[in-house]
Amino acid sequence: MTSGENYTAEIIQLRNDILEMQADFAANDNAFFLCSMALIIFLMQCGFAFLEAGAVRSKNTTNILIKNLLDSCIAIIGYWSLGWAFAYGNSSNNVVGLFIGHTQFFLAGFTDYPKFFFQYVFAATSATIVSGAVAERCEFANYITYCTVISTFVYPILTHWGWHPQGWMYLGIETADIHTTYLDFAGAGVVHLCGGTISFAAAYIIGPRIGRFPEDGEEESIEIKGHSVPVSLGL
Repeated sequence: MTSGENYTAEIIQLRNDILEMQADFAANDNAFFLCSMALIIFLMQCGFAFLEAGAVRSKNTTNILIKNLLDSCIAIIGYWSLGWAFAYGNSSNNVVGLFIGHTQFFLAGFTDYPKFFFQYVFAATSATIVSGAVAERCEFANYITYCTVISTFVYPILTHWGWHPQGWMYLGIETADIHTTYLDFAGAGVVHLCGGTISFAAAYIIGPRIGRFPEDGEEESIEIKGHSVPVSLGL
């Protein structure tokens, strides 16, 4: 092998090394960004806790704070065990794949943990949104149940519909003239519309807080004020 060929081989090897380094840097940069954004979203749990704790009566403050803490704990277990598989798992059946995934249970064979963390905090947020609507209305056991159902089943399935390449909303409707797909902006539909719709339904079904309206219906309604505006503002 001539010296010219040696130089060519070294240049090619150097080029390959640079490309590999660039790919590693891009992957690390993306992982850092996902973790940073996930941490910011996770801090929304603190914001929700402050808002709800200040908006309820002082006797219920501890209850509200414990519920918001359990949101995160329940969501991580439910989303890790089943939720991720329902949301981002694949399906060999194209019809089933339109609605739900069924691979990667307990993150089997999945190693992109920054992506999982990023999606987990969204699942926790969707459950926490509902907590404000049922504050001082819902019993503790029922609260735990609905948190489990939302973060493990409801939210992941909606995520599969809108964000997974096999989901029916992601694929959209395609005809000879148009191709319409679902576009979600920062979780406005999958996360916030999900939480808001469930909140509305829960508040309607459970009804007003005890003591909010007189039983005889003749007296005026009683305003139940929050015990601390500064706490509601996170101060």
